[in-house]
Amino acid sequence: MIKEEKIELALFRYGLIHPLLGESLPYKEKAALRKQILSKTHEMPNSCRTTINERTLRKYVQWYREGGFSGLMRCTRKDNGNVRAIPEEVLEKAFAFKDDLPTRSIREIIQMLELSGEAESGSVKNSTLSRAMSQRNGGLRGPSTAPVKTFHRFEKETVNDTWQSDVKHCIYLPDPANPKEYLKTYLIAFLDDKSRRVCGKIYWAENGANVEDCFRKTLLVMGIPQNFYTDNAQIFRTKRLQIICAELGSKLKYCRPYSPQSKGKLEKFNSYVDRSFEPEARRLGIKTLEELNQYFNYWLSENYNNKIHGETRKTPYDAHECEKKNIRHVSLDEIKRIFIQRQVRKVNKAATVSLGANLYRVEGFLSRKEVELRYDPKDMSRIEVYCNGQQYKDAEPLVIRANVWDGETDTKNDAHGNEPPIEKEVQTSFLKLLKEKHEQGFKDKAHRINYAKLYDEEGDGHV
Repeated sequence: MIKEEKIELALFRYGLIHPLLGESLPYKEKAALRKQILSKTHEMPNSCRTTINERTLRKYVQWYREGGFSGLMRCTRKDNGNVRAIPEEVLEKAFAFKDDLPTRSIREIIQMLELSGEAESGSVKNSTLSRAMSQRNGGLRGPSTAPVKTFHRFEKETVNDTWQSDVKHCIYLPDPANPKEYLKTYLIAFLDDKSRRVCGKIYWAENGANVEDCFRKTLLVMGIPQNFYTDNAQIFRTKRLQIICAELGSKLKYCRPYSPQSKGKLEKFNSYVDRSFEPEARRLGIKTLEELNQYFNYWLSENYNNKIHGETRKTPYDAHECEKKNIRHVSLDEIKRIFIQRQVRKVNKAATVSLGANLYRVEGFLSRKEVELRYDPKDMSRIEVYCNGQQYKDAEPLVIRANVWDGETDTKNDAHGNEPPIEKEVQTSFLKLLKEKHEQGFKDKAHRINYAKLYDEEGDGHV
């Protein structure tokens, strides 16, 4: 603020407090004058404010009595612009976490400070650290110039009313068959519309078999949905998926073409994966799909599904579990029955059939006949044999190859990508901190004392 503006502001303040400066004024008369000043509106220099509160008015009087007219020229605190609620060493550590990986969000940085022991839980506020980051970066970003389009928001009334599903392109990993080449991975995710709880897994390929595998795992964790809402991709329009939904009593629905906004909640989750999980996974130097899925599960269980959602004000896990009465569960045996595969084969003269690069023997009288083979892709050792609708003895496996499909498919048809540039090693990994938290949770649970069990072991003589 320039000197002329300070003088103008001081003159305004003096005009306000002048009636209150008389030493001989009775207390009640001063109180009445103060009330009269506070009730009026004022045109303040270089400000859009029009009223004064009592604390500010008393402060102006104190400044005048301590420093005269010059005292009224104060305008800012000496430490204005500094963050006083966060210790300097904690703030420097937060800046280091941000510099280490700029895509980290404020909430993730706070969580890293707490998990690493740099700050106590709840001591660093999101708004305070956000303001400090903004001041450090020279202010907030300007308004967006993108065209604005209006959409209607919706939320289902109960959990498992509607699930949304989509496939997202994920990071590149070394090809297991040729480590010099890199292959793209794919994240398949299922989101409950009401609770926002997510289950998902990362695969080598984007196909219907992997969608079924992920759907199968999600059913065991979250129950059965009433509606299954996906986009128009071919992998979601298979007859097998339609039959599976019919067996479950779920209705398969498709969104309008070229309208991803209808699955906005899942698209928002995908963008969060882009900002939070993928940069951390790249910087961690993950090399295998198994390791990538392991860290994704840590990130999902300890971070996304276990953090307060801004809309529901609950964690997705708690929001889903608190409505258990609306959840229909399915047994593992029922899952196997519903997801069973059916293939028609002609038995050769040696009474053998080939299935999935494996060889099986059937009963001799079925030779040269067409049979229907029913099997679970996760267990190729048991093959049920049907002919003309009648079940016969299970096929006997003769040759079982080691490369039986495990839900992740082979990668020979996937496009190869170029090796991404090597990035600097991360000093502190958010994913490793989440892994430590996850493992510590299991240790704490294992060491808990079950007092109810001890009570039962004391015997019948205990009263």
